[in-house]
Amino acid sequence: MMMIDYRYQIIKPLGRGGMGSVYLAEDHLLHRRVALKMLHSKYLRTNEVDQFRSEFQVMTRLKHPNLARVYDFGYDEVGHEYFLTMEYCPGQTLKNHFTAPGTITSQTILDIFVPLLRAIEFIHSRNILHRDLKPSNIMIHQGHIKVMDFGLSELRSAEKHTSRGTLMYLAPEIVHSKPADASADIFALGLTLFELLTGETFYHRYAIHDRDTGLPMPMWMALPLLADAEKFTAYQNQTLQLVESQIWRDILRRMTAYHPTDRYSQCTDILMDLNQTLQLNIELETKTTREAYVLGAEFIGREREFQQVVGWLDHPDSGKKALLVHGDAGIGKSRLFEEFRYHCQLQNLIFMQSDSVEQGQHNFGAFLPLISEVLLQATPSQIEKYGADLKKILPLHRQLKHIRVSPSSDPQTERQILIYVIVDVLLDYARHQNRRIILYLNDGQWFDETSLQTLQELLCQLESVEEDLPLRVYVSSRESGMALFTPLIKKGQMQDLALSSFTPEHVQRYLAAIFGKGNIAKHLKDAIPDIQNRVGGNPFFLQELIKSLVEREFICRTTRQWELVQPIDQVEVPAKLTDLLASRLHHLNLPPHQNDALHILSVLHHAPDLMEFQTLVAVSPADLFQLERLELVRLEKTEDSIRYHLAHDLIRETITAQIEDVTALHLHVATCLETFHHDNLAPFYAELAHHYVQAEAREKAIEYLEKAGDQAKANYQNKEALQFYDQLLQFYKSAPNDENHAIEVMLRKGNILNLIGEWDTAEAIYREGITRSGRIGAERLKSNFLGALGALLKNRSQFEEALECHRQALTIREQLHDTPAMARSMLEIITIYQAQANYEEALRLAEKQQRLSQEANDRIACFKVLKVLGIIHYSIGNYSQALDFFQQQLAMMQQYESMLATPNHYANVYGHLGACYVELDQLEEALKYVTLELRYFEKMNDRLGISYALETLAMIHHRQGHLAEALRIYRDQRQVSIELGDVEGNLIAELNIGSLLYEQGAYEASLTHSFKALELAEQIHHRRVLPTINGNIGEIYRLMGKIDSAKHYIERQIQWERELGQKTGLSIGLDNRAKIYYQDGQYERALDDFTKAIDLGRETQIPYYLCSYLIHKATVLYHLKNYPQATVLNQEGLQLAERVKRTEYSFKGKRLQLKIDYACQKLTKEDVITYYQLMRKEYPQPQEQADIYYELYCLTQEPTYAITALNLYQDLYQQTPKIAYQQRAENLRTALAAPSENIIDNPLEFY
Repeated sequence: MMMIDYRYQIIKPLGRGGMGSVYLAEDHLLHRRVALKMLHSKYLRTNEVDQFRSEFQVMTRLKHPNLARVYDFGYDEVGHEYFLTMEYCPGQTLKNHFTAPGTITSQTILDIFVPLLRAIEFIHSRNILHRDLKPSNIMIHQGHIKVMDFGLSELRSAEKHTSRGTLMYLAPEIVHSKPADASADIFALGLTLFELLTGETFYHRYAIHDRDTGLPMPMWMALPLLADAEKFTAYQNQTLQLVESQIWRDILRRMTAYHPTDRYSQCTDILMDLNQTLQLNIELETKTTREAYVLGAEFIGREREFQQVVGWLDHPDSGKKALLVHGDAGIGKSRLFEEFRYHCQLQNLIFMQSDSVEQGQHNFGAFLPLISEVLLQATPSQIEKYGADLKKILPLHRQLKHIRVSPSSDPQTERQILIYVIVDVLLDYARHQNRRIILYLNDGQWFDETSLQTLQELLCQLESVEEDLPLRVYVSSRESGMALFTPLIKKGQMQDLALSSFTPEHVQRYLAAIFGKGNIAKHLKDAIPDIQNRVGGNPFFLQELIKSLVEREFICRTTRQWELVQPIDQVEVPAKLTDLLASRLHHLNLPPHQNDALHILSVLHHAPDLMEFQTLVAVSPADLFQLERLELVRLEKTEDSIRYHLAHDLIRETITAQIEDVTALHLHVATCLETFHHDNLAPFYAELAHHYVQAEAREKAIEYLEKAGDQAKANYQNKEALQFYDQLLQFYKSAPNDENHAIEVMLRKGNILNLIGEWDTAEAIYREGITRSGRIGAERLKSNFLGALGALLKNRSQFEEALECHRQALTIREQLHDTPAMARSMLEIITIYQAQANYEEALRLAEKQQRLSQEANDRIACFKVLKVLGIIHYSIGNYSQALDFFQQQLAMMQQYESMLATPNHYANVYGHLGACYVELDQLEEALKYVTLELRYFEKMNDRLGISYALETLAMIHHRQGHLAEALRIYRDQRQVSIELGDVEGNLIAELNIGSLLYEQGAYEASLTHSFKALELAEQIHHRRVLPTINGNIGEIYRLMGKIDSAKHYIERQIQWERELGQKTGLSIGLDNRAKIYYQDGQYERALDDFTKAIDLGRETQIPYYLCSYLIHKATVLYHLKNYPQATVLNQEGLQLAERVKRTEYSFKGKRLQLKIDYACQKLTKEDVITYYQLMRKEYPQPQEQADIYYELYCLTQEPTYAITALNLYQDLYQQTPKIAYQQRAENLRTALAAPSENIIDNPLEFY
């Protein structure tokens, strides 16, 4: 059997018309039978499709017991046909039900005719004409009348002069293409009533039969009759004689009058006439028909906002931004988007909606329904590309059944990867669609953190893509949630649309839309200002108030108009909307099982499908249909299911407050959920925890609170995890026997607080945990608290106390023979030694840990210690050895892929390899690995990682001499940091930009960026970088000749390094101060500081820095003519510089040695000249070349050397305007102008 839209299975044909066919079909999502009307593919022209859409649009607004209800409209991609589905009403048409005259009783006629009158009055109140009323379009279904086939219906305001319809039932004005109104439908209804009363058609006298076939000839033969009023009236009088009752004849005569003005103008008038003439007491409206007026009311009061929402589809910015619709609860957001959904459905647009909930929101909750739906349409290649990551958040999705989950990284990285993947899936989906896609994220005020971050990333990506994707993003939020979206609005990534309150004019229009224009009686009209005042302009309050007044019969149709039967000030109307809703629910007096269904929905944190719902409560599809009709429940269609929600959050709040035995209800829900989802409970941990807590089921509550807390922590939902752990601790307080478990939860809570920067609170928890675990003899727990406290203190630069904590933890773990925990303690101790620049001790412990890890065959520990060893060797300048350790890490990842090969690990190892190759001056290799690092960080959307990778990439270009490119990348890094809100990354970028400009001689610009970095560092109390920034500023002032300013900042650098206990940094600061003393002529002080710097350099064993200190001190000694000691230090420095490949210092060392040897007369002038000529080949860089020619001129006074050096310095100054280049060039110009043996005294400048 044919399947339509992957949902409706055709069972059999029910009928066929000129433009389409009607089938009986099974709705596999709602498990009910429907009538499916399909437009034939040959009629897919604009006019026919528009007419088909119009039928759906009209019928969606008609929720009346005597009208067949429409359900769905769509386009079948396989059959390329439009379809709509409606209520299936098996039975007989009125045409087939009565065939013989006189076989129908008066009561039966009333039973049929009165509901018809009410139904047609209802559609006319909605400003709609049916235009094709006839017996074959009226069904008798289970004793009830149903008006069918609205295919020709239209709004009266359209005033189309068309003669469409069935000729036998057309009013004369329609035949003559004149405007039609409600009286045209009344005319057709009169002809139908005539058939009921007589068993004959009104034009039976014109039913000439074909002699050959016996079939009636076409009705057009009666057209001359319809063209002449006198002839028609005469025929009418003669034909109506078939009706026995004079009362019915009089009613029919008026219903079928030739001129519209002579007919009844409203169906209610006919009912009132019947009551009067037949002396009956027929209700003008029944309880259910009264309800129909206030259910499914026309969309009123938001026309302007609706146009803005629709207009956003084609707005120039809509492909790059989201539209945020916001307002107070009940202001009309849901109704606005319900109307927009219908619009999208009619336009064949893809409308996907997700709803956030106040409690129990899953990680990425706002995006899970969207991704779930997209996956159902994904190609195999897309499933392969994204499935391994998406299975972590959609483990039961049928498309991911055979997909293996990707290896996990640390929680923060996992979250970043999933954000990136979700956004990528949505963008990929959009690129492969030829229809517009609308993503509607409802109730944004309850976004979880990950949903908000995913939305931010989606908008960033939409802003950056060049093509115009067919993706439009809409968000709705209460005013209480606006703080979440204000940053996005300020950044220009969101356009906001505020919904305002209703005015009295809106109230009047709303009442007219419900009851019909002109159908509002005086007292009700006079009460409009009071009604508006009572509801405070809140549309939902207004809607619920009118529903309540109608359902309680305070508003009734007593005549042709609707009237307020009691003054509004005498009607008890609750002041609060929730109280009004409670009152309405009370008066509806729903059956117990329907009330139970509402109670279940009010406490659930997710929308159940029918199967799950029926395990929670004994409710039938008919019950749910009734709740939907009463606008208490709404259906959400997903690709493979229908899910049920309460129609509004305020209804949820109201129902929740009414539940008497909350404890029993939550217990029932929890046990049912456990049973139904027993195969996969993980997605429901948080919800089960909530229900069992509310049910006061202690053991189950503890079980699921722990699971939910751990799950939230693993998903980096820190706020939610803390809430779960706090609830757990409350349970444990009442049970002293659970002290051990309580302490374990304290540790988890402390770890989260530490992670999010609540260090004081975390420290207090750790110290309490140490005391309490020690008191009960829980040594393993105590060691864990000690380790956690040590890590926290280390991050706060309290190294000595941190060391003591880790040593105590290590002692306990050694006693427990807990090798993996011992390895962790040793790692922490090692990192502290690294931070203190105590590399010798760090290396000793790292090598010990490596042996322990290998003995325990602990691959993860082995992997980690390789990283530590690599970092230590890198820090002390052993770059080749560091490279070897990082390469071993890479090999381990490739060997143990499932265990170690995470994107985060790859990014870090590639980054370390790149950094080593940078220091080894193998810049092409460095570029290869850093590019790989950057790709992995981009894949994970780890912006912090991207920032680090960009920094290294800029450094490589810097080393390659591509200064402009390096500067551009540093600026990109700064922009990434600013977008990320990463103040630390921003300050590092400012620092790097300042350093690069400093090297280029742009000292003023360099100072600007350096001071900006200093401001940011002080803002976030970044103590570790403060010495570097102060040192850079001091160096710039020194080179600018501002000695006092230089001294001030270098002193601050030294002070900070001493406070931090950073030996390497202190040695750099002392070296900087020594250079100032040297420049200021204070040679002894310079020697003293250089000596201290050298001592610290030897202690920290970092040859990179030590070589420069040695050569600097040797230079001062040369200036003081202490040639022997200068030679010793210079030779040591030169060897180290060549070992670590510091080219600039190997050049300085060789040049200084030539000057020393020449001064000591170990070399002749000719020898020195020869050596300089050889150095020209060894050092081809322009600066070294300029210095060599400068020295040659000093030795020989040969003008050609001076001219060559002058040109080189001028070129260098042009590229990099350093003051030293300018001074050298000026000295050379002076020398060339007035040659003198001693014009240039050439001490070795520090530049």
